[in-house]
Order: sequence, then structure tokens, then C-alpha cells
Amino acid sequence: MAYESPMTCINVVASADLSASQFRGVSIGTTGLATAGSAGDPVIGILQDKPTALGHVGTVCVFGVSKIELGGTLAVGARFAFDADGKAIAFTGSNFDYVIGGFVLVGGDSGNIGTVLFTGGAGGSNLSSPT
Repeated sequence: MAYESPMTCINVVASADLSASQFRGVSIGTTGLATAGSAGDPVIGILQDKPTALGHVGTVCVFGVSKIELGGTLAVGARFAFDADGKAIAFTGSNFDYVIGGFVLVGGDSGNIGTVLFTGGAGGSNLSSPT
């Protein structure tokens, strides 16, 4: 069962309705507002709630143990990266567009909510489409 532990979070202002992006990686757009994941955007963290409109504040985990939506099958202990939708996928190391987000603590299959130790951030965690 997925769980959370104390984490470091920041509050960000949503650029649009992000209610479908809870427990996914998010970015900060050129306007300084939080955006849903898209290929090539640096991930700042994992959205913890569901801001429903432009200007609403969302909470983003920037470090710690967080729930995350899985975009593929992930096993406990695996390293993970983010797909173009901000979901956790297996980090293969063969594509440098994938950047490690941390380690899986509770795994599962695509569409499940898992638990990860998020150690990444805007220092290089890019959202990328699987190849």
C-alpha cells in the first residue's frame, strides 16, 4: 500500500487546472507558474494535491517520501524517472533524456499509486517520452 512520510514541500501557483496531475511530476513554466508535465521540461517535484484552476495554489514535494502515479511496472528498489505525463517509469540508463527521480519504495503496475523516495529536482530531472 502506498504511503507518505514527512517531506519537504513548496507551494506553487497553478498555470491551469492540474487536478488530473496529483502524484505526478510537475514543472515551472516560463511564467513562473506550475505546469503539468510535458516532454523535455525539468521536474521540480511531485504534486501532492489537486489545484483546479489558474491561480490556485498547489503543494509540491521537492524532497522526501511521496506517493506517485506509476506509468509502468516498477519494482521495489528500482530507480525511476518521469514520462511525458509526469508518471514514474523505470530508469533504464540507456536514454539520457531520462533523469533519475529517486528510488521506488512501493511498486506496482501502470496506473497504480506507488511510493518513492524523491531525490531529484530541477537540477536535471527532465520529463521525457519513452523510446
